[in-house]
Amino acid sequence: MKVLTAAQMREADRLTTERFAISGLQLMENAGAAVAEFLLEKFAALTKRKIVVLCGKGNNGGDGLVAARHLKEAGCAPEVFLFANPGAVEGDAAANLKRWQRGQGELHVVTSLSEWEPGRRLLDGADLIVDALLGTGLRGPVEGLLAAVIEDVNSARGKIATHARKPSVVAVDIPSGLASDAQDLGGPVVSTDFTVTFCAGVGLPCPSTFPTPDDSVTEYTPSTGGPVVSVKETNPLGWVSTHLSVMFLHS
Repeated sequence: MKVLTAAQMREADRLTTERFAISGLQLMENAGAAVAEFLLEKFAALTKRKIVVLCGKGNNGGDGLVAARHLKEAGCAPEVFLFANPGAVEGDAAANLKRWQRGQGELHVVTSLSEWEPGRRLLDGADLIVDALLGTGLRGPVEGLLAAVIEDVNSARGKIATHARKPSVVAVDIPSGLASDAQDLGGPVVSTDFTVTFCAGVGLPCPSTFPTPDDSVTEYTPSTGGPVVSVKETNPLGWVSTHLSVMFLHS
C-alpha cells in the first residue's frame, strides 16, 4: 500500500485539479458515488435497511452528502445528520448540501447535545452508520459535541444487537478522530468495520497503527470508471488510517 502524509495527499489532490482539469467538486462527486457503490454491493438489501449518515461541515461531510444522495437515488432512505449550521458549510461541501436539500433528502441539523438526542436513539436501531464527520485535517483531540457523537457511535456498534443485524460502521476517508500522520491525539476515535479509501490503496499511517497480519484489503473497482478503490476491513486490534481521494498518484 502506497503511504502518503496528509500534506502529500492534499498536494496530490491539487495536482489532479491543476494537471487534469478535474475540479474539487468532481473529485467529491466521484468519491461519494464510489462510497455509495461499495455500500450497495457490500450490504445486501440495503434499500430495506436503516441507514444513518453523519456529516461534518468540511469536505469529509461533503463526501458523505454525495454518498447519501446516491444511496437515495438507488432507493435507500438514509437519515442525514449535519453537525453544523448549514450556513457554516462552505465550498464544494456547501454545493452538495444544496443538492441534497433540493432532492428533498432528510436532513437533521445538530449543533447541541439536546439536538443530538433523537439521533443518538436512532443509532441503536440503525443497520448501517456512515462516518463522514472528520477527515485528515484534524489537529487535536475531538471534544464537545462531536466527541459525544463518536462515543455514541462506538456504543451502538459495541452493543449486542436487539434486532436482526448488528449495526455496521463504515468510515469515509478516515475514522473520525484518528490522527492521519501524527501521534495519538488522545480523543475518541470512531470504531469502524470498514474504511473506504481510494488511490489504489494510498494510505495515511498513524504511528503504531499500520496493518497487522490479520488485516485484509480488498481491491474494488467502481463502475463509475474511477481509479481502483481499496476497501480496508479493519482489525479490531488496530487501525489503519486511510485517505479518501479520487485520483491515482504515480510514484
